[in-house]
Amino acid sequence: MNMGKDFYKMLGLPRGATDYEIRVTYRMLAQSFHPDMSQNPHAAERFEQLAEAFEVLSDKKKRELFDALGEEGLQQTGYQFQGNPYATYAKVLNSYDVDFPLLPKNSTVEHVLLITLEDILKGCIKRLEISQRRISFTGRAIQESKMLNVEIRPGWKAGTRITFPGEGDEVPNRRPGDVVFVLREKPHHYFRREGCDLLYTAKISLRQALSGLHFLVPTLQGGILPVNITDDIITADTVRRFPGQGLPHQVNGSRRGDLIVNFVIDFPETVPEEVKFLL
Repeated sequence: MNMGKDFYKMLGLPRGATDYEIRVTYRMLAQSFHPDMSQNPHAAERFEQLAEAFEVLSDKKKRELFDALGEEGLQQTGYQFQGNPYATYAKVLNSYDVDFPLLPKNSTVEHVLLITLEDILKGCIKRLEISQRRISFTGRAIQESKMLNVEIRPGWKAGTRITFPGEGDEVPNRRPGDVVFVLREKPHHYFRREGCDLLYTAKISLRQALSGLHFLVPTLQGGILPVNITDDIITADTVRRFPGQGLPHQVNGSRRGDLIVNFVIDFPETVPEEVKFLL
């Protein structure tokens, strides 16, 4: 019997190989000889041979005929490989069969997402575009764009990680990686965050610290709060606290932190005459 091509030998497998072994071995070898990734001068030819071997041995009827009569027996039935090796490769690569969960996962792609305190106060949805590396139906690597809706919940803290499983880059013989957005807070013009509290720093003169003052503090919600200090001397330790005017708690959104006003006193380089008079 003229055996012609030996499809088992092409894959380096014994004749009793299981369907699972054929699939996994083909995928491994096809990755090694993929023309887009291999430096082997015969990669394209070998890549096509592997595809033909897989197409025959993964088809029950073709495999039984080949086992009985070899390639010549296949040809007598009119068989001739006319498949697209890239399509074969992509079909196997993208098949979510039993061994897919066992494949190693590709690396995670991280993006820093800048958000404002106003975003954290009310929560919002950011619609963001990402670029993904994907394997096309022809088995070639391509870049695609995809829009993701990133939900920011009230009270979330800087460093919070929002994960989109499987939305990362896709490479042969690996599951697609994840895309992770890491929250970072933009500096605010008025406030500094401390947990769920908002800190507002009022810069005042020494005269105001000694004689008192009245001023208005903005709130993150857009309102204003009066601060009136007339009976006390203001020091660096003086604070005024407005309960419930801060940010929502991350776990219990119905609770809010406080808005805390502290003071920075601008001491003059020389002692004013009016102060000398008091000494």
